[in-house]
Order: sequence, then structure tokens, then C-alpha cells
Amino acid sequence: MILFGLYTGQRLGDIARLTWANVDLPGRRIRLTTQKTGKTLIIPMAEPLARHVMGLPVSDDTSSPLHPRAFCVLEAQGKTGGLSNQVR
Repeated sequence: MILFGLYTGQRLGDIARLTWANVDLPGRRIRLTTQKTGKTLIIPMAEPLARHVMGLPVSDDTSSPLHPRAFCVLEAQGKTGGLSNQVR
């Protein structure tokens, strides 16, 4: 998640909500709609982030989260405070 924050500049909650459907590996892009503004973004993946993503365990289910533990924490708490504390 830290690499995603570093290379995309997105908010913690938006990163935690990312699923494989948001990732275009061949195009090396991430497409997401931000929770706060509702704006759709297409973000090119920097090489280090692309290498990291390619090393993640891929799911056949495109709705699977890229960061399952963070996704579960966010879903359970409904806010990013718990995630922020863990990152800190």
C-alpha cells in the first residue's frame, strides 16, 4: 500500500479499495474513481509499482482486492482511521 501511495498519490481509502478490475497490467495503468470527489482517474504505473503489482498473487476474480487485509479493515470499520494507525 505504501508503494501505491508513493507512486499514485492517492488517499489511503482509495488504495485499500483497489481491486484487480482497477488494474490494466498490459497498459500499466490504474483506473479508479475517488471516494471523496467521485472523479475517475487513469494513473500510469511507474516501473517500480508495475513490478510490485506483477509480483502480487493474482486472482481470477477481478473484484478481489489488491490489498485484502486493508480492504477488510476498511469494510469492517467503514473509515480509514484504523488503516492510518497501522501505517503510522
